[in-house]
Amino acid sequence: MGKENGVSMDKVKVAEYGEEGFGLQATDDIKADEVFLCIPRKMMITDENVKASNLGPLVKSDRILSTMPHVALRFFYLVKGYRRVFLEALYCMPLYFSPEELQLLKGSHTFGEALKQHKNIARQYAYFYKLFQMAVCTIMSRQNQIPDSSGSRLLTALIPKWDMCNHANGTITTGYNFQNSTSESVSERDFANGEQLYIFYGARPNAHFLLYSGFVYPENEHDTIAIQLGVSKNDRLYAMKSQILAMLRMSDHVTDVRTLTHVLYPEEHRTNIGRAVAFLRVFSMDEEQLKALLLGPRSQELMANLIRPNRLVSKENERKVWSFLDVRLKLLHQQYQTTEESIQEGPESEKLSYNSKLCMKLRQCEREVLQKAIDHITLQKLRVEDLAEDALYYTPEETDKSAPEPPLASEENSDVTSTNESRNSGEYDLDVNSEPEEQDLGNGESTCASSVKSDTESTLTNASELSQVTNDDTGQSLDQNHNPDNKRKDLPTKAEPLSAEDNITESKVDKTKCNGVNSANTVEE
Repeated sequence: MGKENGVSMDKVKVAEYGEEGFGLQATDDIKADEVFLCIPRKMMITDENVKASNLGPLVKSDRILSTMPHVALRFFYLVKGYRRVFLEALYCMPLYFSPEELQLLKGSHTFGEALKQHKNIARQYAYFYKLFQMAVCTIMSRQNQIPDSSGSRLLTALIPKWDMCNHANGTITTGYNFQNSTSESVSERDFANGEQLYIFYGARPNAHFLLYSGFVYPENEHDTIAIQLGVSKNDRLYAMKSQILAMLRMSDHVTDVRTLTHVLYPEEHRTNIGRAVAFLRVFSMDEEQLKALLLGPRSQELMANLIRPNRLVSKENERKVWSFLDVRLKLLHQQYQTTEESIQEGPESEKLSYNSKLCMKLRQCEREVLQKAIDHITLQKLRVEDLAEDALYYTPEETDKSAPEPPLASEENSDVTSTNESRNSGEYDLDVNSEPEEQDLGNGESTCASSVKSDTESTLTNASELSQVTNDDTGQSLDQNHNPDNKRKDLPTKAEPLSAEDNITESKVDKTKCNGVNSANTVEE
């Protein structure tokens, strides 16, 4: 791979960085907004290559391969011998964790997600699991999506050399240039000769980084965890609560369990718990309040007020909402703390494997997010107690302009928002791609369903199981601020992906290696 193939990387080289694995190192000073890496389309491996190969007829006829481009790429990777192109290595991703290492994730929903990965792969590819395991991790940690030549749909692609860049906080600075048919990476700041270059993978929680890349980033400014809220079918008022939650689109469409997965952000100013509060307001309503909302003359107004942060159902209802959240999160926090203390006090604590240390690092990061959310809720409980007993809003001066109208079942899903499309077309920003969620087709097979909602609707049982934490597959919004030439355009988030996983918002090439171990890195020039 060199200039004869159109690759431009004169000021960078591949280097090893201890626990970070391989990365790109500056071989000369690089200024902010300078293109340091340019990879032409012909050097990428996309699902178009798969369809044009001798695997094409199989892909076309097979239900899974035709709807899941990342799975087709895995087979292409194995059949075409691309293991010679990528340096083979042990990955630090949960698919490679031992049962003992996986146990350290208990208490975090990441544990369930990791088990789901094992199940989905083993169920379909048991006869050559170890081989396919490597292919899965290689594609899952490196895939991204680029527009096709017409710009009408997205292709799953592997972009060599770019996958060597490690992650740091910042903004997305890689885009696809239609005019030159190249992926171009621009430096966000000045890098000195000999310094490692970093790029921003996108706004991802550490649970995603561990599941799909094999690392945890403690300084993650976008770290989140998610809590699942559910209404038990044993609740005497379940039918009415269920009907209201369905109107608010807070239900699982497969099991009809009324649930909500809500993201908790570490920063107080981002602790937007509007939908969680709306859910719990319904959860805490008495029979009279439920009937008034469903059958009363002010039904539409009351429904809209559920998601307005300044409005209340009643002071007592609001008190129950915040008390429930407070108890719930404190129980979760205590569960994290108890597990970690038992491990740290054990005789084997100093002999933990690297994978085990990653699990512990993730738990610590999630604990910190929980604690900040608990601090916020404590202040909110005091605010509720200061209200008059008959209060129906927090303060008359506050407005509800920022609160969206409730996404009633009769309306289109309003959770998905398009990115700014006012810029000049010419380039697309690329976001490092995360593995889409796999769901059953009903006959034992799986298909991929990209999740780009602000609050994922997922399956949960009932209120007694609310102590679980789940990784939210929400579409964290792309960073759209970096635009040095004012010609970069973000690929808009789509409510309905063009194909099974064509969603740039959840894209993620996981360009990194597993922390500390060579991951399948592209071969040296």
